[in-house]
Formats: sequence, C-alpha cells, structure tokens
Amino acid sequence: MTPRGVRYIRRQMKLRQEDLARRMAVSRSTIIRWESGEVQIPEPMARLLRLLYREQERRGAETPTKTSKPAAV
Repeated sequence: MTPRGVRYIRRQMKLRQEDLARRMAVSRSTIIRWESGEVQIPEPMARLLRLLYREQERRGAETPTKTSKPAAV
C-alpha cells in the first residue's frame, strides 16, 4: 500500500492520525511515517487497515467522538 493509500483510507474513515493509531495498536508517529513514505507499511498492517475500512463501510457507521457515550447493550 502506498503512503497516499494510507492517508486516503484514514481520511475516508474520518479519523485523525491518533485515532487510526489507536485502532491499529501503533503510535501516531508510525502513522505519520507510513503516510509520509518514510517507512513502508508492513503488509499485515495494510491488510488490517483495509479490513477496518471495509468493516466501517459495511456498517455505514459514523466515527464515534470522544464525547460519545457507548451504546446500551
């Protein structure tokens, strides 16, 4: 996946770099390095990113904000 692809998917998901980093269990600086092309995103992480994107698309979910309350179960 290209740096442009990483940035495109993150923006389509309406996530900040910090939010994507949290979802992928990496640091914000890792996301920055992937998006700048300083470091190539490893294929397993690229697959995870595509999976997260497809899942969000499938759900048609809005990205929760920090002030959102969890849904009642």
